Amino acid sequence: MEELQRDPRWVFPLEHWKKATPSRSDDLSYEEELISRGKGVQFITRMASMLRLPSQTIFAASLFLHRFYTRHSLKRLHPYQIAASCVFLACKTEESPRKLKDVATITTKSALKSQKTRAEVEKEHAADVEQWIKVIPSREDELLQTLKFDFEETAPYDALKFLIMKFVPAEDKNELGTLATSFINDSCRTILCITLSMKELAVVALYWASRTADKQIPDFEGEKWYSFVMPENKIIQSVNEMAEMLALVRNGVVDGQVYEKIQ
Repeated sequence: MEELQRDPRWVFPLEHWKKATPSRSDDLSYEEELISRGKGVQFITRMASMLRLPSQTIFAASLFLHRFYTRHSLKRLHPYQIAASCVFLACKTEESPRKLKDVATITTKSALKSQKTRAEVEKEHAADVEQWIKVIPSREDELLQTLKFDFEETAPYDALKFLIMKFVPAEDKNELGTLATSFINDSCRTILCITLSMKELAVVALYWASRTADKQIPDFEGEKWYSFVMPENKIIQSVNEMAEMLALVRNGVVDGQVYEKIQ
């Protein structure tokens, strides 16, 4: 794991992450780690909804969490603590600023799964809010060191927009764009973002969207539209890995788009 700590890369094949993470060294199985990471992302999503954060910020926060746990064990640091700090950091890096107290209040509300208003939470759980005000910045420092202040390519949405503008026929842009965006949003709950680059993830999402909608994207200059980024067999492998991971994280509960393996 010391070599991994020094390695500047974030993207490795799924088989690597199945065998080599700090959590695995702490005797946490791949399945247990994936489920815990998913819970961390669900916590981020819950917070983001209440903070009214855009998709770009939500994805960035999720990416930060997944990258953090490539270098740290889930047994050492609870994903909710890291998730809250990831949200606070992503609000800064993605220009969606939120006050620390607001993030701390929403963290408290999310952790308690409270239906009460922010004002009620601040009043009735003031000690918890104050604790989070201390915890979030302290974990943020560790998060920054782990991420090595790398805030380049923190989401695939711009790459997806480019692909749609360049390759997708006008009459299919809205449908395929919506489906591909849904794929990207759902992928946050898996570790697809640390097995693919952001450009690759955008290609995989659009390919899945075209297959799902049964809308063929025309070739470009005699080549498949995706060939300049990755081969089709890798795209299909990535879609199928996404389907497997999300099914595991959902644990039989279907809460949105269903993802089937493709041939």
